[in-house]
Amino acid sequence: MGKAHLNRGEDNDAFKELETAAGMDSKLPFVHFNLGLAYLRKQDYDRAREEFHKEIALEPDIPYSYEQLGGLEVTAGNEDEAKKNYREAVTIDPRLIKSYMGLAKIEQHEQHYAAALEDLDRVVALDNGNGAARYLRGQVLLRMGRDKEGRDELATATKMLNEQRAARHKELEGETVPSPEVAEEPH
Repeated sequence: MGKAHLNRGEDNDAFKELETAAGMDSKLPFVHFNLGLAYLRKQDYDRAREEFHKEIALEPDIPYSYEQLGGLEVTAGNEDEAKKNYREAVTIDPRLIKSYMGLAKIEQHEQHYAAALEDLDRVVALDNGNGAARYLRGQVLLRMGRDKEGRDELATATKMLNEQRAARHKELEGETVPSPEVAEEPH
């Protein structure tokens, strides 16, 4: 129930359910992970960090707590801790695009462009249509002095992002049902 409340944005109800569940069985799978997510939403980073560490102590081979800790540590300004957690996440599951993106952003910020490019290449290999990764990749290539490749990548990213935006706009707008009765002149 706690997870359902989280998914619906009912944070107070989620806390109540998750805290009750954790009180009944503190080794319940993902209870601490979900509590960590709930605390993240409240921007209580210390409590979120604590819950993710509890989850890792119970299930160290599940990468998602490490990934969430990576994002939390970036937000808290602890890039070294963030990198450590993102790296652990992709060591466990090398398909985690969010962790590779997190690593690439940190590496770019630290001006470690070759490392950033490696992580971005992994993202693109996993999801060739990831416009955000392609855009960041273009920026990194430019910083590395690979101007033509960088400009080409930025153009590809811009095209992808525009297509995604147009598709999302169409999805939100929906197709309208024609109303010929409104356009017809009365007889």
